[in-house]
Amino acid sequence: MPTNEKIVLYEEPGGIYRVEVELPLTSKVTPEEFPVLRDELGIPSYVDLDYLPIKGALVMLKAAEKAHILHEEFPDIIEKRISKKPVKILIFGGGAFKLHCPSCNAGGVFERVLHDIDIVVPRKQGGEVRKLLLALGDLYGTMFLHFISTSDKIFTMQRRGRRHRVRSIKSLGNENDHPTVEVMDILTNEIDMRHTVNVEDELKEDPKKLLYTIGLEKMIATKCQFILDMGKDVIPELEAAGVLYRQLHYDHYNKDKIVIGMEKKDIKDVSAAFLDHPLDEGPEAIDVEKLKKILSDKKILKTVRLNLANILHNKDFLESTGASPSQISDITTKIEDLLEQLPKSDKKWSKPWWNLDVETPEIFEGH
Repeated sequence: MPTNEKIVLYEEPGGIYRVEVELPLTSKVTPEEFPVLRDELGIPSYVDLDYLPIKGALVMLKAAEKAHILHEEFPDIIEKRISKKPVKILIFGGGAFKLHCPSCNAGGVFERVLHDIDIVVPRKQGGEVRKLLLALGDLYGTMFLHFISTSDKIFTMQRRGRRHRVRSIKSLGNENDHPTVEVMDILTNEIDMRHTVNVEDELKEDPKKLLYTIGLEKMIATKCQFILDMGKDVIPELEAAGVLYRQLHYDHYNKDKIVIGMEKKDIKDVSAAFLDHPLDEGPEAIDVEKLKKILSDKKILKTVRLNLANILHNKDFLESTGASPSQISDITTKIEDLLEQLPKSDKKWSKPWWNLDVETPEIFEGH
């Protein structure tokens, strides 16, 4: 890649607003400093640093701890104090599983490519977190650039503090790729998708004690909350794409439709959580009583039970990931044990019991 090549990273129609960056992207944090930063934050050494989103998360979390004094440390970049105190940022999604699960990292049986970081913050600090993210590119290098488009401003304004939207640089395939932009949602107080999981209790805690995530039980619940329906006529297409394993075993739904659950990456993350953690009490255990409280609503309980049961129905899928027989046995035994302890779900729905007002991701991912 030519040095000092300037490219248009993002441009709105008519050229009203554009973002340009110079290549290669820069990082004021050296490769040698990232492991040190990881240790300073108290993040386990098994968390590999091969992914840009993980590097970005380390920088973001460190900046969040210093949000109230960054204007003193970088007076030429930040003129006004961002916040009166450190801002709290918790990670969920694939990034959270990277932080908690050795088997999600380099050499682990459930290692996978990570493209982005999902975060949730206190509603009162949403605007401050947005300001912090917008400063990261100037503070730490263009690799960590965040910006806001006109549509992002409108999106944020319409949601009145419940959600904020910014854009960041997506992880690169290799050093010769031009960077691409992705949308990053900043959720506040709750993770509102097919079902809603409230995380206000975690946001009151010291983020470091939680490994900067929402907690294992809510990590699992927010992965297993994915569900949608499709006409039965797509079954051949699902089979051709190699994703028929996503069809959930539920016999009470509309006879003309099928119900679809988690995709490959989510099954891998959830399986890693069960492989790497016991069903027990404690910070690095899956607490059944906590999970029961999260699933006290019958609708999310139904969805989570179906998705967990689907892992049991797809042991051949686990085999395809390279998991050993003993690992598969460990995972499935814990899931079976958990399903026995969770409340039963006798309610029979023939139409959607989940939130339909959400974006639907690509189903035919082809792997």
